[in-house]
Amino acid sequence: MGCRPLTCIAAIEEGRGVAFRAIAAGIGRQIEQSSGGPSTVELANREAAALAEWERASMLLADPALSQAAVGIASSDYLYMTGLVLLGFMWLHITSSVRSGSYDAERGDDDRSRGC
Repeated sequence: MGCRPLTCIAAIEEGRGVAFRAIAAGIGRQIEQSSGGPSTVELANREAAALAEWERASMLLADPALSQAAVGIASSDYLYMTGLVLLGFMWLHITSSVRSGSYDAERGDDDRSRGC
């Protein structure tokens, strides 16, 4: 198939990018549901900014006009950025769960963690 690796993963146009959109939507829901003190709100705002930059980077890398060499050069930074966005999502999820009281210390998780 003539699909470049990052284009297959992150393409938003032409019906591709289903996994990317699902992950971004899950992070967006967590940002919207975040409640608690000022630290949680600040964390949610930072995650929202990171998500916007990640979506922008994904769109740029999905551009068919981008050369394969350029995609290859950007791939490590893109994966690093993806990891940071997902780590921020997990911190936000944990912080929100603890502050909202939905965290169950016995189980080690909360009800919202399923089906994110």
